[in-house]
Amino acid sequence: MHISLFLFIFCNPLFNGLTKTDQPIPCSIKQICKIGGIENEIIYQWAGICVDDSSTIFLTDLMDCSVKKIKDGKLIKTTGRRGQGPGEFQQPVKIQIHNNMIYINDIYSSGVHVFNKDLEFCEKRWGKHYFQNFIPIEGGSAIITGMPINGGKGILQYVDKQDSIYKKIIYCDETDMYYTYIAFTLDAENNIIIIFKFKDCVMKISQQGEVLWSQQIFKGKKTKLDKQFNNIKLPSKHYFKSVILDKYDNIYILGGSYSKKQSRDIYVLSSAGEYKAVLTLDEKSHMLYIDENNYLYTRADDGAGVSKYLINYK
Repeated sequence: MHISLFLFIFCNPLFNGLTKTDQPIPCSIKQICKIGGIENEIIYQWAGICVDDSSTIFLTDLMDCSVKKIKDGKLIKTTGRRGQGPGEFQQPVKIQIHNNMIYINDIYSSGVHVFNKDLEFCEKRWGKHYFQNFIPIEGGSAIITGMPINGGKGILQYVDKQDSIYKKIIYCDETDMYYTYIAFTLDAENNIIIIFKFKDCVMKISQQGEVLWSQQIFKGKKTKLDKQFNNIKLPSKHYFKSVILDKYDNIYILGGSYSKKQSRDIYVLSSAGEYKAVLTLDEKSHMLYIDENNYLYTRADDGAGVSKYLINYK
């Protein structure tokens, strides 16, 4: 099955001011398999996913509070259960793989649970901190973003293995809490690509905190505060949901409520922030993942399955 690809010319108003580069351009995506699905009950409601270099899939499942290891479409092992002890979860969401170790955070508890690739619990790390997103880096450290609070700036924090913060980068000076909801990833040079969930902004910053570029996908469309929570007005619509890079450092951004095809449109930018293409998924997804072999993974069957795609380039 092919996913429709729509390439826009340089003057497309959606990307006014952006140009193309010589990086390979994705021209089509072909689904090569679907893992799980409603009919086989391997996966119930997956939230986060990562894949190692042998194409073994590790994912978090919200329904049974577990972590699952899947190889060649077969469930190899499940670990975790509802609870607050080591290797137990209340709502496991984000999962990362780094140096052959699996890192998982639970949005209702601090720190991350660390497992080996056999899904044996090893340790709890960075337990002093509650965070919405994290990326493990060398030396047992991580880059984390704290839980948004009203009146607080958006800050990326570098925390070492001993749980001490040794570096901070301010990525947003605005203090309204919804502006600090982000997703981020690292490029080949360890620059940080950030998407804002409730703001029309995609940006790249260096490890020193320098803004290398910043782009608006929706012409700076203003955020609507249409939801009330504890006397605080908040937005209910997402601009962007997920960001990931391919092997050429192209940036894939999953659009949200403001996209023409909500939760299906993928905006592809070059490493310089220049427009490349828009891909449109057949099914809605909450996130994107591209593995070391350059395969794309997205949601299928309302979270009960994972679709795996081959990316073709011009």
